[in-house]
Amino acid sequence: MRFFPAVEYCREVIKNGEIGEIQQVRADFSFDMKSDEGLESPTWRTGGIFDAGVYPVHQSLMICGENIKETVCAGIIDGYGYGYGYGFGQVAAGMLYARFEGSLSAISEWSILYEGAEETDIYGSEGRIRLHSPAHTPTCVSVIKYGGSRRNPDNTIETQVFRLPSIPGKFIFPCSEGLIYEAAAVQRCLAAGRTECPQAPIDDSLLVIQLLSECDHIIKSREN
Repeated sequence: MRFFPAVEYCREVIKNGEIGEIQQVRADFSFDMKSDEGLESPTWRTGGIFDAGVYPVHQSLMICGENIKETVCAGIIDGYGYGYGYGFGQVAAGMLYARFEGSLSAISEWSILYEGAEETDIYGSEGRIRLHSPAHTPTCVSVIKYGGSRRNPDNTIETQVFRLPSIPGKFIFPCSEGLIYEAAAVQRCLAAGRTECPQAPIDDSLLVIQLLSECDHIIKSREN
């Protein structure tokens, strides 16, 4: 997700101050896995928190940084396991609220139980950005700049579409052709002697794992 041109463009818009000071990120990755992959999918055994949850949490950290002051989480244990004899008992859907420095906050939502909007919204003091669905592999970005008043808004909207490369072969998930951007970034790093991609620092990945592991423990302990 971090290597898609749409995301690179989004980060450049923020860096240039085009929507002012960032105040909140709301990211969602939700889909109906029962319909897509059935109950035989191995993902049920690890839960949606570690399959879908990593994407919106990564998006939030990418924009807000790592200086988290407080977190609150809630979630749902899948209801399929016991009725169907699978016995999954994993966190299938949930939400993580994170408060950062000042008034900056992020809401990350995920689910493998239903089809969600799968969009990411970034709210600034002078505008907002929307990564359109599918936000975890986005090809379309809208930048809305505020104008007028709340009663009589005069906003401007600019939408950029980033076409996926044409790659022969069969792809299962939306916009999977975009994985080529990540592969190209890895090649550039190897050629430069780097062991870490600047777009995806290892500290972010470790923090995502830590946050979701804590959420998984909290949600399951509440169920018990």
